[in-house]
Amino acid sequence: MLTNRKNDFKAFAPHSVYEMEVSSVGRSCAAIAFKFKNAFSKNSAGFTLIEVLIVLSIVSIMAVVSIVSLGNGRTERELETNARAVASAIREVQNYALTGRQIVAGTDPCGFRVSWSGAIYSTDYMYKNGAVCNRTSSIASYTLKNGVVFITSDVLTFSLPHAALSFSGGSKAAILSKQSTSSVVCVYADGRITDQRGSACP
Repeated sequence: MLTNRKNDFKAFAPHSVYEMEVSSVGRSCAAIAFKFKNAFSKNSAGFTLIEVLIVLSIVSIMAVVSIVSLGNGRTERELETNARAVASAIREVQNYALTGRQIVAGTDPCGFRVSWSGAIYSTDYMYKNGAVCNRTSSIASYTLKNGVVFITSDVLTFSLPHAALSFSGGSKAAILSKQSTSSVVCVYADGRITDQRGSACP
């Protein structure tokens, strides 16, 4: 009886597939597939409970893997979108500092600032009070979307006239996170601004 079924399956399956060496799990799945093909024939014995449970287990595992994969992909896309928006805001104030843009009429600009904390990041215009650079005016405030937050809080300042940064050497990182996945916006001392996956600047 087993020999006949083996021959039947050989006729049903492509020759190259039949000839391959498969694992014990593979042979079990092939046997279940053969039985499924003939499930409604007159001489079919139907499925055993174990075979049904194996199929249900395989389907469940595949469904869980697919759901997790889709969820992770969506989280990564949301982080990437937010990181690009943060990097864009930083580049904007960097350009303002390079061009010496005057945001408040009648003032003497001396710098531009970006700060971030929680789910909020904002940009500020800095101008002089006499000879001292200690006045600020808000340019814009933004909120990260889709539950993304900053892991740390920090402030970054570009000084006029050459958009010099408030730190020398290395880099400063704005780390965004959601569901244990992270993206980071890196601002380097030489003026480069990048965004990428991970939680540290290379």
